[in-house]
Order: sequence, then structure tokens, then C-alpha cells
Amino acid sequence: MKEYPIPAVGVVIEKKGKILLIQKGRGIFENQWCIPGGKIEIGEEIFDTIKREVFEETCLAVDSPEFVTYQQTIERNENGNVSRHFVFFFVFFDFKVQYVSGKPKAGDDAKDIGFFAVSELASMNISLPTINTLRVLGIIK
Repeated sequence: MKEYPIPAVGVVIEKKGKILLIQKGRGIFENQWCIPGGKIEIGEEIFDTIKREVFEETCLAVDSPEFVTYQQTIERNENGNVSRHFVFFFVFFDFKVQYVSGKPKAGDDAKDIGFFAVSELASMNISLPTINTLRVLGIIK
């Protein structure tokens, strides 16, 4: 049986110079801070995935997605064989969106949530895909 990469989205939300991050409560990024996002469902448009995942994880409404970058994560086991291949989330297609409404509240697989100043990020346990995305955007070095 062939296996294929899992397409997913990552979403950067800025408000008043701060970045919204969620702390994952389960999954491969458990206890790490990440931009919201998740897997694209069969038959779902990417922009619909963005809105759905952000709402599920943060209770926020967003709009006007702007494509930023894509990433892929290929994990290998001790024998060097591919154990997991994601194209952002596993590929992550990263988007920047416009905050529309809502008060951030952790939902779905998020156990904590917050808007953070760039100066706070260095001391946080942030996932590698999120670090890479913030670098592409020039938010961190």
C-alpha cells in the first residue's frame, strides 16, 4: 500500500504587533507552541480549511488569506526509513490572514492560547515549522 504526504495549513494571525500561538495538547507537537492549523479534509477548499482550523483551535474568525510559504517535514526512523511525511503539518501551506472577530479561546487540540510579542518568543518552546514560518515572514531571525 502506497503512502502519501498529508497536506495541511498553518495560519499566522497578527494583532497589534503580536502573534497568536496555540500550545498543542496532543499530537506530534504536544506541549509546543504553534501557529494554528491542521489537515485539509477531502473535498475541502484550502481557504475553507484555514477558516475551519482557526475557528476550531482559537474560536476566532479570520479572512483574506495571503499565501506566505510552504514547508515539508520528513521524519525518519532509526533505520533511515521515512516514518512520517507532512507537507506543512506535514506539507504545511502557510498563510497570513486578517483577524476579523472573536476572543481567543483554546479549542480542539489546543490546551493554551495567546498573543505574544516577538520579544517573548525566544523563551518559548516553539515548534520547528512555526519557527521556520516566522523566519520567512521576517518576524524572527
